[in-house]
This record gives sequence, structure tokens and C-alpha cells, in this order.
Amino acid sequence: MMLEEQQTEHNEAAEAVPQHAEQPAAPAEAPSPQPTPDLAAELEKERQKATEYMQRWQRAQADLANYKRRAEQEREQERKYGAFPLLLELLKMQDNFQRAFETLPVELREFSWVQGVALNFVHLDGLLRLHGVTPIETKPGQPFDPAFHEAVTHEETDAYPDGAITAEYQRGYMLHERVLRPALVRVARPKSAGTTAREEQQATQATQALGE
Repeated sequence: MMLEEQQTEHNEAAEAVPQHAEQPAAPAEAPSPQPTPDLAAELEKERQKATEYMQRWQRAQADLANYKRRAEQEREQERKYGAFPLLLELLKMQDNFQRAFETLPVELREFSWVQGVALNFVHLDGLLRLHGVTPIETKPGQPFDPAFHEAVTHEETDAYPDGAITAEYQRGYMLHERVLRPALVRVARPKSAGTTAREEQQATQATQALGE
């Protein structure tokens, strides 16, 4: 009797539970907020600012790189050509040495003191070459080049073509790729028809001046 009453109560409890329990509904996805016109304008403004800052930074980087390159080039130029004035003065000394040896009598060349002076001349020449000083090769008949030569006088002659160098008065020199001192030269030009007449007139005037 007790068992039947427990069975009946169990069945009634089972009937009280719903057969299909309803599942809780999933929360609806919240719609993404759309930017307002003011917010969109502000974002665009900030984007433009960021782009401008980036462009300024890139220009600053380029300017810095250009500055470093120019500074390095200036240092290199100073290293190569900073001694320009001093080397010009040393060339004057070399000119004096050269003129002295060209006019030195042959009988004096074997003296020890002359040979000592010659060693100083050789040492000076080597010192100039060590610092990048090299002579400008100039020969008679060579075309005149204003980049390397300076014409101090002209010679009317048919022995050389017009514009050719007929003589060198002072040797020119280069300092690396630059002209340290141009060569002083005489340049040929063709004889004009009145050259002989002028020469005769000058000779006549000279004779008259002597007679006076």
C-alpha cells in the first residue's frame, strides 16, 4: 500500500514538469553606432594632421641627410684645397729655385753647397706633389686653352697656327682637379698685311729718336 502511494506521487510530480522547457532567448546584437557628421569631420581633420606630420617628418629627414652630405663634401673640399694660398707661395719659391739652376754656370754645379741647394729644390718639388700639385704640360704648338693658360702676349707668326702657344713664360700647376696657377704663355696669331709696314715705321721712328 505504501509503495503504490509513492508511485502515484512520483507520476503526479513527473506530469507537473513541462515536457519541453523553453530556452532563454539570445540577447539581440546591439547595432553599431554610426558616426555623427561632426565626429566624421573631426576624424578626417585628425587624419589630415597625421598625414601632414608624417610629411614634415619625412622632409626633416631628407633635409638632415642633405645637410650631412653637404657637410661631408665641404670637409673633403677643405682637406683637398684648404692649403691653396700656402701652396701658391711655395710655387714662388720653386720658381726661384728653377731660375737659379737654369742660369747656374756649369763650373759651379759640382760644388757641395750647390748640390745641397739642389736637394732642397728636389724636396720642395716632392712636397708639392705629395699634396696633389702637378705641373700643367705646355709645349709650343699646343692649342691655347683659357682654362689652363693665360696669354700675356701675342706673336704674329706663320710658324704656328692661329691660337697656338709659341712659348711658355711661367709654368702652370694643378691642385688635384683645380687649376692652382695657370701657365703664362705667348700665343700665335697670323701676320696681317700691315705687319711689315708697321715694323718699318717703328724702325724709322726708333732711328729718328736716336738721331734727336
